[in-house]
Formats: sequence, C-alpha cells, structure tokens
Amino acid sequence: MNSESKRRRRQRQILHWAQGGRCAGCGRPMGLKRGLPRDRPDYPTYDHIVPRSRGGGHGLVNGLLKHFACNMRRGSDSPTGCDRIWHALVLERLYSPAATERWHLEMDKPVTFVIGSRDEA
Repeated sequence: MNSESKRRRRQRQILHWAQGGRCAGCGRPMGLKRGLPRDRPDYPTYDHIVPRSRGGGHGLVNGLLKHFACNMRRGSDSPTGCDRIWHALVLERLYSPAATERWHLEMDKPVTFVIGSRDEA
C-alpha cells in the first residue's frame, strides 16, 4: 500500500470515528470493510464539503464520509444544511482532546469555511 492509500485509509478511519460510524448523507450505519466494489451503493466515500471543482482540497477538515449513493446524489452542488451540521459536528470532534489522544492529531485552531453566499440561497 503506497503512502497516498495509507493517508486516505487513515482519513476514512478518523472521519468514521468522528461521525460515530454513520453516513453523513442518510444517517445509516457505515462500515469500513475493505475489498468492497467501489460502485456498491453502501461503499464508504469521501465527500468534499467544498467540492474539488470549486477549489476544495482533500484534507481531513474538508470532508465527510458518505455512502457512494449518498455522495453521488449531491454531486458538485453546494453543501446542504445537513452537510453543514455534520461538518460542524465532525470539526468539533476533530478538535477535541479525545481526537488528539486517540489519533495523535495536531490540529492548531479551528478552520472556518465560508460556503456559498447569501445570493445562492
């Protein structure tokens, strides 16, 4: 396994923990089974809060875990209200002492995202 694959795997594990093992799209339980076909509806995928097409990065603080089907439903649209709530919850957990202790994360200060504008609403 190359370093990029290891980074992505660890990132999925951390997000899975921060989300309480739930999909940020539908709220149903999400497994992290290895070896699942990527086109299965329940395959765990990384959903970018700020889509890559709009300059979003691959970092831990720009993502949520969603089932493949839930992720594809949103596509590159702006995040929904539920996405924003999940994201706030995940960031709170990522910056917690529990995350620092469990995952040895070095998170200096919370990151603030400005998602969309009032004109988009």
